[in-house]
Amino acid sequence: MEALASFTVKPVYLEEGSTRLGLWTLRRFQEEVRDAVASGRDAVVTAVTGGGKTVSLLLGDEGFVGLYPNNALLLDQQRGIDRILRLALGADLVSRLVDRRVDGPVDVLRVYEVKAQGGELPIARRRKVAVVLLSGRYIGYEYDEEGRLIPKREVILKEIVERLQNERDLYVITLATPDTALMIMMGAYRSFERVGYAVHDAILASAEGASLDQILSDYGVATVKELSGLAVIRQYLLKHPWFIDECHLYGDYEASLLLPV
Repeated sequence: MEALASFTVKPVYLEEGSTRLGLWTLRRFQEEVRDAVASGRDAVVTAVTGGGKTVSLLLGDEGFVGLYPNNALLLDQQRGIDRILRLALGADLVSRLVDRRVDGPVDVLRVYEVKAQGGELPIARRRKVAVVLLSGRYIGYEYDEEGRLIPKREVILKEIVERLQNERDLYVITLATPDTALMIMMGAYRSFERVGYAVHDAILASAEGASLDQILSDYGVATVKELSGLAVIRQYLLKHPWFIDECHLYGDYEASLLLPV
């Protein structure tokens, strides 16, 4: 394991570097983060608010995963990335997948076309950038009063996966809550409240030779068979570097969010 790279960035040290990100120039510490990620090292960056940590999500070879403790921060980061893509790369929003079940509505997928081609960073040489939102509130299923699925009102990962598979030359930024990332990697993304019960019953039923797929299906979580359909999202979660932000350890719940890490 490579050594940890640690950067403490004070306002007076926000000097410019020499690397171009489309129409922008990276700051010196952003170049250091880029180099650390490229060499496979972990990095801890302590910087002032507005110092430019979010730009880290644009410094990977093919994409980045951002983990945030709640939906408010997910949406705030989505807006921040939108601004960076438009100003630095001249990107235009060309397609979206909207979840209209929540107050908002919320774009669970945005695809941008990059206009400012060229530069030293891989993202500036990509034709398109996708920003994916993964949260139990936005990608889960809904249920009626008797606990039955309401299939016509669902916004599921399958739709996101199909859109991503149809795109080429794509840089993917995945924004997720840590528990959502963990559930997707485990294949239990449909109903977060039911996952614990499903796991409990699966453990008890395994001694009797019951079907794991059937138990997961009964509780409305993804079955083992359905995991193949999540391969694209799981690939991004497992392959791309992770940016972990605002995961403060206030209590047991926040500590559990570090499980995916």
